[in-house]
Amino acid sequence: MTRRILPVTFAACAALALAACTPSTPSTDASTTSDASTPAPSTKTSSSAASSDESADAQAFIEALQPLSTTGTPSPLPQRFGTISSWSRGAIVCPYAPDSEIPAAYRDALAKAGVTPKTTDSSNWLVVTVGDTPRVLTLPITKVNMCSVGGAVEITAKTTFVLSRDAKTGTITAAPVS
Repeated sequence: MTRRILPVTFAACAALALAACTPSTPSTDASTTSDASTPAPSTKTSSSAASSDESADAQAFIEALQPLSTTGTPSPLPQRFGTISSWSRGAIVCPYAPDSEIPAAYRDALAKAGVTPKTTDSSNWLVVTVGDTPRVLTLPITKVNMCSVGGAVEITAKTTFVLSRDAKTGTITAAPVS
């Protein structure tokens, strides 16, 4: 049996949760380790403990997505993971997102975390607001790809996503649908 893949935009594929549409990215051992989720070194003044918490929170978020990515049922993102007990609003920030698309509060949080979306295409970022404080989660695209829409997208805790997991690579694709 021959399988044909029709030309479709990645956004359309992700919205339909078609795992075959997940873009393939070269896999390296470095991209699959926990170090890949650590923000690049910067001149930020926050403690290394905060950076460690953010890395652990990113890993906990990925683990919390695992069971949701197998159901095929649209659902909101996990509310509790790692040190984050609840969040209300946030943003998905994709590689090469124009600064004009990133809300100022999240742009400032990214800068404080040493993240410059224009310098890498190996990560995407989930910025969630806990109380009044934005928290930046660096997510390797080889583990979670939230960038079917590209740029930067504001979300709330109630935003619904279609989640799917590529059987071959294990990459979870999360596409906002509401």
